[in-house]
Amino acid sequence: MRRAFTLIEVLIASSIAALIALVVAFSFGSALRAFTAQERAIDRVESARVSFIRIIYDVRRSSGILPDSNCSRLSLSLDGRTVSFDLANGKVRRRVDGSSSYLTEEGRISDLQFFYPLPNLAGIQLMTADGRVFTSEAYVRNI
Repeated sequence: MRRAFTLIEVLIASSIAALIALVVAFSFGSALRAFTAQERAIDRVESARVSFIRIIYDVRRSSGILPDSNCSRLSLSLDGRTVSFDLANGKVRRRVDGSSSYLTEEGRISDLQFFYPLPNLAGIQLMTADGRVFTSEAYVRNI
């Protein structure tokens, strides 16, 4: 009567268990990489969306679009101060009377364009580094 496993049976069982563990580990690693990549993409889009909403919010609160605005810079008169937006080093920059703050991290935004179809109407087009485009228009409301 047999009471123990032979060495060959133990080696075969260990090899099968190791193969199964390897497949599970590889699958888990792939899922984790996909999750991380998706999380980074969502973070980039959210950062661009927040910047886009901030620009629209300031346009609507402003009392006018200043004459030095062009396709790459939007300048507004807001609460007696000059507020401007532009793209600097792949970051959306917001200036208030000369002091700057950045609304995005470097490399998140590839293009920021402004257009002015009517007086007191600003069009904004923002493109993320991965090619997503946000476009809208906002009227100055505090004339």
